[in-house]
Amino acid sequence: MMYVAPSFHDDATSAELIRQEAGWFVWFVLPVARLYDFFTKEEVAHDIGTRALTNETNVIRYIESQLKAAGYQGVSRRPSLVGGADIAAAWDFAPPS
Repeated sequence: MMYVAPSFHDDATSAELIRQEAGWFVWFVLPVARLYDFFTKEEVAHDIGTRALTNETNVIRYIESQLKAAGYQGVSRRPSLVGGADIAAAWDFAPPS
């Protein structure tokens, strides 16, 4: 059983991974709203292992793979981030076909 399973929003255009003390928010940007999922450090560790949590790149790659598994198309990580220091990663999605 996977503990990290992002919600699928067919009209989402992008997502941001926001780090918090207890885990990570995945904020989905939709045309008229912003929705989120929250995954605790324990949930992520259950899926990728406690040692993998020590390197945030592992978490970013894992969340990215889970976004793809959830059904998002054309998931591309932004090379640079604009916003608060808590933003760990951001992805753009291809429009639904």
